Amino acid sequence: KHMLRLPVGLDDLRNVDPELHRHVRWLDRYQDVGSLDLDFTIGPHELVEGGASLVVTNENKHEYLSLVLRWHILGSIEAQLWHLLRGLYTVVPPDVLRAFDHAELEFLFTGTQTIDVDDWKRHTEYVGGF
Repeated sequence: KHMLRLPVGLDDLRNVDPELHRHVRWLDRYQDVGSLDLDFTIGPHELVEGGASLVVTNENKHEYLSLVLRWHILGSIEAQLWHLLRGLYTVVPPDVLRAFDHAELEFLFTGTQTIDVDDWKRHTEYVGGF
């Protein structure tokens, strides 16, 4: 989705970190967030300026969850992603990539998880020897 400049959502977190996805969904439904003593940080990283002193409450919980999602999906890999996309876009312009949806593009980059050896044999002509 990053390659296509599409927004990411909570379902995308499931693919990155299923356990965190489960915790975020639980926290979203939890009614007394203030009792959990959470602040706007992830480890040493502040999600917003002054995040270490900003307590998560029921009123700001959705902002917190949005920032947690953004950090785990993008922020923690932002520099690496920028370099990857910069290199990719020098070879394949973004307009060309937009011909695909995110699932098709993922398949083009990662292929299938199963290998059909019989299909390989049917579509391969081996020349040479060892």
